[in-house]
Amino acid sequence: MILCDSSIWIRYFRKSKEPIVEAFVKLLLNDEVCINEYVYIEILQGCRNEEQFLSLKKFLRSIPMFERKGLETVEKAITIYRTCSAKSPRISKTIDTLIAATALENNLELFHLDKEFDVIAEYFPLKIYKWKK
Repeated sequence: MILCDSSIWIRYFRKSKEPIVEAFVKLLLNDEVCINEYVYIEILQGCRNEEQFLSLKKFLRSIPMFERKGLETVEKAITIYRTCSAKSPRISKTIDTLIAATALENNLELFHLDKEFDVIAEYFPLKIYKWKK
């Protein structure tokens, strides 16, 4: 399974014609995409109205979701934050550390457009999905 960050989903929902969105659609059609509760939150927070919110919520609930493993995930996210911040430019998004921790715990590849995940992958065995152009 491939955990897709909200940075990918946003381009998909905006109907972008970028090659990266085409790669995402192929994964989606092959049932290879999953989310976690943090990506779910990020996507639904961007809804413009109640109708969009309800429709999107129904759709996202059809996608496999990996949930955090309690305090263990939170502590892994803290370790990610502290390690990366001590060695490189500061990681600014707590939610990204939680997304990365979920991917690490579940041995998932992460499909994203967010530079913070690349920083995390320098210090942790985070698998970044390599899409083909």
